[in-house]
Amino acid sequence: MAAQSWQREVSECFSNETCKNRIFSKIKSAATELGFERCAYTLYIPVPISRPQVVQVDDFPEAWQRRYSVAEYHHIDPTVAHCRKSERPVVWSDELFASAPELWREAQSHGLKVGWSQANQSAGSLRGVLTLVRSRIPLAEEELKANEPRMSFLASASYEAMGRAMKALHGTRQKAFLTPRELEALKWTADGKTMADIAQILDVSENTVRFHLKNATAKLQTPNKTAAAVKAALLGWLD
Repeated sequence: MAAQSWQREVSECFSNETCKNRIFSKIKSAATELGFERCAYTLYIPVPISRPQVVQVDDFPEAWQRRYSVAEYHHIDPTVAHCRKSERPVVWSDELFASAPELWREAQSHGLKVGWSQANQSAGSLRGVLTLVRSRIPLAEEELKANEPRMSFLASASYEAMGRAMKALHGTRQKAFLTPRELEALKWTADGKTMADIAQILDVSENTVRFHLKNATAKLQTPNKTAAAVKAALLGWLD
């Protein structure tokens, strides 16, 4: 199938879907078409700021899921570190896992031997990572040249779909409870403006800005105005 036709089919498959489990099922189907046996999609949600949430759906062996969690391997996983700072795809290798040899040995013992990961992130929003894995046949340059554009497209399409699912999960009806002024105050807060700055921009007093931000913070059930702004941005309310 031609690349453009495949991309169109994937886009249509994900269109308007808001259930993360159904989205993952479609990701898995596309991954199989690309020659991978297993896959994972991880979302790093920046709220609450003090304890960012991690949501992952995968079809990895249960024994490996438990071991990875108990050993807290996410703290030393080189793929996690790479995807935290770059949106360039990374191919799993001995060199990549040189700093975490035990993790690498254990992953391979569970059949996770050949892998590819790529992150996507919008400014100030959630970060998503697609991981494609198989148990044999290394990723050669020829295969990457032929398939990596589709793999990267799948990562982007998955990010858009999973982001939509998270917004649906948190609910968008709450936006109706925020007044236009509260939304404006949150938007400028997200842009890094102080209350004095916002007061000048909106031509109101600082007390008025403080009032709007206090109300918005309470409605969003967040600990402070910064967390409220981040959550509103994550939900797509400040677009």
